[in-house]
Amino acid sequence: MSAVTVLHFIETGIPGGAESMLIDLCRHQLAAGLRPMVAHFDHPYFLARCREIGVDSFRLPDRSRFKSNVTLPLFATGFAHRIRQDGVRLLHSHLFGPIVGGALAAFAARVPHIGTLHDTHMIEDSPARIWQLRLALLLGTRLVTVSNEMREFYRARLKWGGNRTSCIHNGSEPLTGIDPVSRAALSIPPDDTVAILVGRLVALKRVQDALYAIHDAIQHCAVTLIIVGDGPELPALRALSAQLGLGEKVKFLGARRDVPSLLCAADLFLQCSETEGLSMSVIEALHAGLACVITRVGGNPELVRHECNGALYDVGDWMTLSSWIRNLATNSARRQLMGKRSRELALGEYTASACSQAYLSLYRSAGLALP
Repeated sequence: MSAVTVLHFIETGIPGGAESMLIDLCRHQLAAGLRPMVAHFDHPYFLARCREIGVDSFRLPDRSRFKSNVTLPLFATGFAHRIRQDGVRLLHSHLFGPIVGGALAAFAARVPHIGTLHDTHMIEDSPARIWQLRLALLLGTRLVTVSNEMREFYRARLKWGGNRTSCIHNGSEPLTGIDPVSRAALSIPPDDTVAILVGRLVALKRVQDALYAIHDAIQHCAVTLIIVGDGPELPALRALSAQLGLGEKVKFLGARRDVPSLLCAADLFLQCSETEGLSMSVIEALHAGLACVITRVGGNPELVRHECNGALYDVGDWMTLSSWIRNLATNSARRQLMGKRSRELALGEYTASACSQAYLSLYRSAGLALP
């Protein structure tokens, strides 16, 4: 008996949490005896990662058709043909655009369709887009949000179909047997507290707030910030760091494949985003046993309980961020207790295995017969 084929569909630019979660799902679905595949628009990240884990992927043509509402049905017709050709039994689309296009293709191919929404900003930026998600529901799509806050956001705006909009939390692999990167290798003084920020360097992430906060914090304590990630904001952030005279107190490491080792070398985790779904970067920081100081947006309050395993602050309030950096840099016992609670929370609620099992249950309820 051949393995059941599940096709994941995503459109991506700079890889982030949604992409990482998709790869984890594929890995666990392989282990469960399924045949996951990935459809994308010729992205090197998926070509490389799918090859690494032994998952088939393919490039979709006609991106210009996909990007226009006028020609989207033509794209969906061709995509439906590919779905039937590959014997796909369920389509799982990730992010707003693929959910809309995938809904049409899955309907035409007569296969169940799951759509995972990883953020809210597409609707916040253009509320009229909600009608496209209503159409997806009408065509039979089951929508998934990655946080409880997101689920309520979409249910309030969709107005109907709430019973087909559920929440499945993202999860990450536990970090066991990871060797931390040495501070010497990063040219960090041995007595400095190390703060780490991981993410796409785009405007929504407000990484400049971390630079302002570090500039203030280093007047009072020994702390170094390492920034992991790439994106269009990198040149401006480098320029701001130089303008503030931060020098070696900020390390721009770019995109890295050893993020777990970097997390395990750090003392606390920072995030300054103005919008989040359920951040994979924060979940990975929890698994690394880090106290987390992050903005009070989206699903962040589900990951960090204020003054328990970290702290929450309002978007743009970099002075409060600085205050927490100073507090935790000078109180190692409190920082370590928060980190212990972070790891316990991650292992209890935010593992890749739990996330995968929840999706398999949803696939079954959507009508997919699984081994």
